[in-house]
Amino acid sequence: MNTQIFAPGLAPGMTNDAYQAAEGVSKSQLDDIAPECGNTPHHYWAKRLKPDREPYVKTPALILGDAIHKAVLEPDLVSVHFAVPPKDAPKYPSITQWNAAKPSPQSIEAMEFWTGFQNENRGKFVMDADDMQTVVECRDAIHTHPVARHLFTGGNAEQTFFAIDPETGAVIKCRTDYERIAAAEMIVDLKTTESAGEDEFGGSATKYRYDVQGVWYPDVIHAAYNQPLVKHFVFVAIEKGPAKAVGIYYLEHDDIAPARAMARRDFHRILECKAAEASGHPDPWPDQGSTPGPLRIRRQVRARQLRSYA
Repeated sequence: MNTQIFAPGLAPGMTNDAYQAAEGVSKSQLDDIAPECGNTPHHYWAKRLKPDREPYVKTPALILGDAIHKAVLEPDLVSVHFAVPPKDAPKYPSITQWNAAKPSPQSIEAMEFWTGFQNENRGKFVMDADDMQTVVECRDAIHTHPVARHLFTGGNAEQTFFAIDPETGAVIKCRTDYERIAAAEMIVDLKTTESAGEDEFGGSATKYRYDVQGVWYPDVIHAAYNQPLVKHFVFVAIEKGPAKAVGIYYLEHDDIAPARAMARRDFHRILECKAAEASGHPDPWPDQGSTPGPLRIRRQVRARQLRSYA
């Protein structure tokens, strides 16, 4: 795996795969150790460092979300990364058909078609026509929305930034969906969701810690250039359901300091565990059983809601 350390600042043209493999702590890594996400250092180790860990496989929901992002942010690349079988394609053969000693003519026809289709689209994610229609409708909903359509202009999609954390000297990184730093001191992040409504999306923001993302990215870029270049972090939520409704939100001021505190806590925990492992500590990546404590039941959870962007 390539773990090259890049110079602070923008890494032009970097692919997402190269970003994931590169040195540096990202927001998703913070989540992998965060107790709010149900994780411990042991979870981080199992996902990120365990020698015989299972390879990462994207779920259909994640593939759909990726396709929507690509259609909105980089529409010319959709056909490069995704493929849709023709409507008259035969049904994908079963294991029995593939392994039959004397397959029927229909089975032979189906196997020949799918072998050819897979060879022609090697390296692409295969989606059915209904999912691709969802992608197209989400793209159109964003591009025709009176506010959202303007947020994805005047900047650059899928940009990667690296920095040296000024406190620890460790490498930190982020990959923006859409940066409008020069034009508006802004980062825009696209989220696919079941509901773009304030309460529901506020719940998603809490569950997936969008507030931590909203401070980590600006902090990385601040550290990279030694100045606060990002003053606005905007979330554009697009529903995958029939309505394709759009919600546009930003963090409330009172959520910024707690989010930054969580980010720094998780960041330091990762560095502490790596240092413990390097020093030969017998349990450098502990789980919950390593520190017994009382069971705390949250009887009521109030989502940190996002405020509508005006």
